[in-house]
Amino acid sequence: MALSSRNDARSRWSTDEGSKLAAEVWQRLRAGNAFDDLPLDHVEGKIDLRGFTAPKDMRPRIATYEIGGLELDELGGESPRALHGVELVSLDLSDSDLRGFHIKDCRIRDCRFDRGDLRDGGMWLTSVEACTFVGANLDNAQIGAWGLGDPEGPRADRGDSFRGCDFSRASMRRLFCDAGEFIDCVFDETRIEDVDFGSTSFIHCRFSGTLRRVKFNAYGFDSGKATPNPMDDVDLSAPTLEKVGFYRLDLSGVRLPEGPQYLHFRRYSRVLSEAVAELSAADDQRARALAAYLKKALERQGDDQDRGMLNVDDLGDDEDERAFARYVLERARERVDAG
Repeated sequence: MALSSRNDARSRWSTDEGSKLAAEVWQRLRAGNAFDDLPLDHVEGKIDLRGFTAPKDMRPRIATYEIGGLELDELGGESPRALHGVELVSLDLSDSDLRGFHIKDCRIRDCRFDRGDLRDGGMWLTSVEACTFVGANLDNAQIGAWGLGDPEGPRADRGDSFRGCDFSRASMRRLFCDAGEFIDCVFDETRIEDVDFGSTSFIHCRFSGTLRRVKFNAYGFDSGKATPNPMDDVDLSAPTLEKVGFYRLDLSGVRLPEGPQYLHFRRYSRVLSEAVAELSAADDQRARALAAYLKKALERQGDDQDRGMLNVDDLGDDEDERAFARYVLERARERVDAG
């Protein structure tokens, strides 16, 4: 079936016949049953579910919580957009409306979610392999929990994993992803903003575009995951990094961006300590503000942190403040290199 737009993809499910088919498709998705006897075409080897809309979530709100500055609603009962313990293989769900999805203990392989609405959803104990999320909207979604994401519940030995997935041009703002695993994944021109990746692991991954207010850590806070983030063969040389932090990490396997705005350091923790010591003797507002920023960065470094990087543009509001920060850090580097 030739579909020229997202509207075409979604409108085919809104007719009487399409609504009946959509209801049957959803029941089979939830049960993990095959689609062989349904009137569905194939697109590039995948079952054509383009534009599919999951059942509307009409549950009542029973509570509202604030987490990380965001208000989250707790709804009563099980989500009508929930999948549990099933396998999804070779489905084309491009342009679909799956907002608020709940996926637990599932395996998803060779599926396409391009340009899909996946906002506000949640994923637990799920493996995703060879799938594409090109241009998808994952804002406010939780896709990297460890176990069921409940610190009060039983401890788990695994979390969500993504292998060989493409997130190019996706939106991942305010993502909850504190203990996931990304292996051989692509994030080209992906919009990643206001994300603390906690203990999430990145191995053989490539990024481009702009990352804003993002934290990469060896260990997150109380995620339940025992192994650290290795950051092995991670290419961050192409994107612009704005207020991006690397905490207690071995960055030997990371390609960082080059450019006049970036300051690269060896013996990073020592350089920060030297800079803070010099600034502590000063009494002007500019020095106090820079000292506070560097102290915060230092607190989140490992004692043996070797490599580190700062974006000078993050260290001041105007050119004079940025030039001052560069001067202080270069002097600190010279003292550390001199022994």
